[in-house]
Amino acid sequence: MFHSYPHIYLSPHYDDASLSCGGAIHLQAQAGQAVLVVTICAAPPPSGEPLSPFAQSLHRTWGNPADVIATREAEDRASLAILGADYLRLNFNDFRAPLISAGEQTGSSVSQRSSLQRSSRLRQLDPG
Repeated sequence: MFHSYPHIYLSPHYDDASLSCGGAIHLQAQAGQAVLVVTICAAPPPSGEPLSPFAQSLHRTWGNPADVIATREAEDRASLAILGADYLRLNFNDFRAPLISAGEQTGSSVSQRSSLQRSSRLRQLDPG
């Protein structure tokens, strides 16, 4: 069934839209406007891959639930129900940046990379 949504929020992870835009989502839904939240990184991590130290610290903070993804998805579903929004889950994993040794991040190479990245972004913004 096709449904038209005048308001679509892109949420990188579970709860991001609820926590950052919850007030606007609620007001729009209360005004009778359809709201859709699209969670981009909703796929479970690849099995057998070790968690990053940051992910491990989050799991400890959350009390190491047996199924972190199911727990976060249920929390997100509940918050969106309270706000009055529909949701769509995309099957992408969260991006993991490759580890770079400290030696690769020193000296002019970092400065040159930063300049190149800034100028590339500026060219993308300037159509002329």
